[in-house]
Amino acid sequence: MKIIESYFTQAHLFVFLGIWLCFTVWTYWIAEHGIEQYDHSRLVLLTTCGTVLGPMTGAISRNCQSCCLKASISLLPYCGASVILGTMPLFIKLPFRRGSTVFRMTMWIMGLLGWFLGGIVSFFHAFS
Repeated sequence: MKIIESYFTQAHLFVFLGIWLCFTVWTYWIAEHGIEQYDHSRLVLLTTCGTVLGPMTGAISRNCQSCCLKASISLLPYCGASVILGTMPLFIKLPFRRGSTVFRMTMWIMGLLGWFLGGIVSFFHAFS
């Protein structure tokens, strides 16, 4: 746990929770207006809870239909790379000190946005 404590601060947690909350609300709104199946309430709940899974939310919203699942899985490498690139600066010793905290936090935010925006993009296929 010492490694996690030394790289991930409370600010990182709050940023994650804030971004996750915003995308959860956005996902709920999209799912509420986009899902038109007989088990509407169940799928809206599952999709909203699945927001943390990033690009997989589109597949969840369509009950994992093969084409939607394939589209969501095709987004995973890009969204995963976004999270990895956003997290890497937290573990790497940077060649500069001034502005390193701002740079690290900016990369963290960009990585999270890339992950969660994958869910919004996956809705384009799911609801087309």
